[in-house]
Amino acid sequence: MKLLILGATGQIGQHVVDAALEAQHSLVLYVRSPKKLPADLKLNSNVSIVEGDLTNKEALSEAVKGVHAVISAIGPSFFGHPAGNPLTAAYTLLLELMKDHDVKRVILLGTASNKDENDKSSIIFDTTVLGAYLFGHSAYSDVVAFGKEIRAASPEVLWTLARVPVLTNTEAAYHAGYIGDGETKPYLSRKAWALFVIGEVTSNLWIKKAPMISSSSKPLHG
Repeated sequence: MKLLILGATGQIGQHVVDAALEAQHSLVLYVRSPKKLPADLKLNSNVSIVEGDLTNKEALSEAVKGVHAVISAIGPSFFGHPAGNPLTAAYTLLLELMKDHDVKRVILLGTASNKDENDKSSIIFDTTVLGAYLFGHSAYSDVVAFGKEIRAASPEVLWTLARVPVLTNTEAAYHAGYIGDGETKPYLSRKAWALFVIGEVTSNLWIKKAPMISSSSKPLHG
């Protein structure tokens, strides 16, 4: 498949790129600063690079054109997140351009602030969301808003909101489920999220769903 990856220079995005190439996908990387990409990636014949930011309609349109799916590894900044819901505006534009270019599949990074009807009560997660609301309200507002935006997308959009708890750099398998299901933990390896989304882009097990992805003690992903 040909995948568009947003946030490829970030900590999670780098793992997504590695996992996608390992799975033999071809990539379009949409980045603000191509100089941040490793030299070997720039020389990879399976990688195309488009420079631009999330407000640049022309550049983002060029990146979307011809891909089979979009993966966004962009997350909110807990401290210093800009006011005005910039991620929501970016995803509104992305959905518009996906429609223009007949791209239907998209997987976005979400958080516990994106409530789901399948979640159950959890003191740990409830406290985390309350902390986000109180101390990172701009980020909280943006996450909640873009979650509503993606859920309200036109029926042909095959979305997955792959939610994350606290992120770590440990090596771990993953569990995909819902808050309070007895297996979901309050932490997740960044690499594990990447493995989940690259698996999901072909398995399509979580279309129009918002699983919470967390680390698992099992030897293989749950």
